Formats: sequence, structure tokens, C-alpha cells
Amino acid sequence: RVGPVAPNRATTGLGKQWLADARPPEGGASSRSNIASAYVQLLERGSGRDLGTFLVSQFLNDQSKIFMGGGGDEFDTVEAGDTTWRLALRFRRSIKPYSVTLDDVRRIDYSASETPRDYSSYVTFADRATGAEQKGRIWMNNPVRYRGETFYQSQYSQVDLGGGRVGEMTGLQVVANAGWLVPYVACVLAFWGMLAHFGLTFIRFADRHERQSTLADGRKRGSGGWLAPLAGIGLVALVVLPRLAERPAPAGSVDWRSAAAIPVMHEGRVKPLDTVARNTLQLLGNRSTVRMPDGGKGPAGTVPATHWLLSLMAGSDYYVALGGRDNSDYGPARLDVVSGSASLALTLTPNVSAAPICNGE
Repeated sequence: RVGPVAPNRATTGLGKQWLADARPPEGGASSRSNIASAYVQLLERGSGRDLGTFLVSQFLNDQSKIFMGGGGDEFDTVEAGDTTWRLALRFRRSIKPYSVTLDDVRRIDYSASETPRDYSSYVTFADRATGAEQKGRIWMNNPVRYRGETFYQSQYSQVDLGGGRVGEMTGLQVVANAGWLVPYVACVLAFWGMLAHFGLTFIRFADRHERQSTLADGRKRGSGGWLAPLAGIGLVALVVLPRLAERPAPAGSVDWRSAAAIPVMHEGRVKPLDTVARNTLQLLGNRSTVRMPDGGKGPAGTVPATHWLLSLMAGSDYYVALGGRDNSDYGPARLDVVSGSASLALTLTPNVSAAPICNGE
């Protein structure tokens, strides 16, 4: 909105309350629409009387098409020739021979989170001439095609209806692509072309191989043909044998390998427990395992991230102090002092370390 003393080209109408300002055009990855505005001076035909300078803008005259949940459109009226005219700048309207009805819109979140996983719009297309109806579901990367036009899921929003009620709204993007069949035809032509090319090449190769086999008939083949199979078997053995050598956990001990594969819900996604434990350690101390201090009452040596996380969740007191990378008694959490002028009332213990990363003045 514009104040009463701001410079304004409009002399009457809605333009006296609003001011149009130039902005860079939207495009590319931006999904916002360009909003057009103009200042229009009207002159009465015949007499040339100045009827005033008006502001016409889609922001005011086409709110229902630009803003989801927007209010009613606002117009200026002009009296000319005993007729009342409405002055507006709006998108061009194309009357379609069918109607689209939104039956339902759904938002599905990842489990135990507010992160959306999918938006879906359930619509019904109705042909005005024949009365035929076609139902469809539109969701991300799964459009619905009807009468030569493609409907994509574009937006989703919730609107406060008052009284504690919340309404759901959906936005669809309509694309008319007359050449949508061309890529499919190109793929079919490429398939038959490659089939003919490689087929003829194989026929020539087979014919040449047959002639060479006839000439070499009766001669003993060398042993070089076994090198490739032996190399393949050796490669498989290198991958499989280490797995076979892994022994199951002894009776009465914790099977940490199986515990690491337990599926858990983290940030709305199902992940192995080992992944969550490793990410937590990386966040706390930039490591994926824990080196326990020598002579402690807990386990000795290096323990996996799953062992550390489960023991910490179970309240094991010896996991309050965890060993560092160099076998020193430093904990897994690192305190980075950004400014040297900061003052923290902390008492450093053998299990907590502070590492300055930037010395302030």
C-alpha cells in the first residue's frame, strides 16, 4: 500500500491506495507467477475529457487466480456514455469444454514427523457435451492427461477458515504439449535401429567365427581360455569367503552385528540402528567408533557405534566418559570456541575438551 504523500501516477480509483513497483521477472526454478501492472489514462471519446489515471494490476484484479485462498477480485468502475464499465488487468480466459472438480486432497507425512512425503489430488473430469466423467489421482511426477492436456501436482496449502477449522487447497499446473508422442516414437525407432545394427554385426561375426573354426579343426586348443573363468571365480571368492569367516556371537554374549541391523525410525525415515549411531557420533565428535580408556570399568579397546548408543540409552555410567582418538581421556563431544572474547563458566574435566577454532580479537 502507499501512503497519502507518496508520489503516485494514479489520480483516482484503487491506484490512490496502491503503488506499482518494478521487480525482476520470475522464471527458471521459481514457481511464483509474474504479476503485471499498468497505469492507464482514460479520455472520453468525442469531448476528450480526462477521466483520470487508473492503476490496473493482477494483484488486485485477479487475486483468485494468483493467490491460493485469496479474497475477491477488486475493480475500478468508470462511467462513460451512460454505461458503467469495470476496468481490470487479468489473465486471458480460455473456456474449456469440460470441468474439473476437486474431490479430495491428501497430504501424507513421513512417520513420526511433520515432513511431507506426498501430496495427492483426487479430481473428476466432466465433459459438458456428453456428460462423461473420468476420475483421476494426481501426485508428484504422476500427472493425469485429459483432452490433450496434462495436469501436474504443483502446490498444496492449508487455509484458516476461522473457528478453529483448517481447509486444504491444492494447485495444479496444466501443460498442453502437442508433441508429447514424439519422444515415444523416437524411442521405438531407436530400438529397431539398434536391433538391426547389432543383429547384422552379430551375423557377420558368427559367420567369420564359423569359417575360422573350420580352418582350425583338429588342432588342440590352448589353455588360455581358462584364465577368464578362473579370474571370475577368484573375484567371487574374495567377496564371499570373508563373509563365511564371520563367526556368530558366542552364547551368552551380545550379538552387536544383529543389533546394528535393527530398523529404527529416525527423522521420519526407517534406518538401521548402526546408521543412526554413526551419524550421532559424527555429529558429536567427528568419528564413527569409540576408543575406550585403558583401565576403565567398561569394555576395553574400540567399540562400534551401535554398542556405544545402546549402552548410552540404557544408562550405563561408564559411557559418560568416552576415550578419544589418541587413547586419551577426552569425551566424544567437542566444544568449538568461535570467539576468544566469549566467556563460559565451564570446568573442564578429563572427559571434556575445548578446541578453539577461531581466535577473536
